[in-house]
Amino acid sequence: MTQYFYITSELITNLIKHNYPSNIEMNLNLEAGVLILKIQHNGIALAQRDFNNLSKDSDSLGLVNIRYRLEVINGKITFYRSKTLGFIEIHTKLNN
Repeated sequence: MTQYFYITSELITNLIKHNYPSNIEMNLNLEAGVLILKIQHNGIALAQRDFNNLSKDSDSLGLVNIRYRLEVINGKITFYRSKTLGFIEIHTKLNN
């Protein structure tokens, strides 16, 4: 859970700093042994391709930390957007 906290903290910081939302909603669920964090916002939204390009081309400590922490928890992050909203999801299968 600590990794989720730090990943979420970095994502929210990045959203506020770069995406300018006026509303951010978060949801944490456990479904069939998979922990799912969902973040929805009304700021400038990234698609998965945008995040992949930023991650690959950036030496930003925040993005490096997100990638590292996702590896630690074997998590997968997905970015997608609609016309008015941005969505970020992290999925991690929990071990019994």
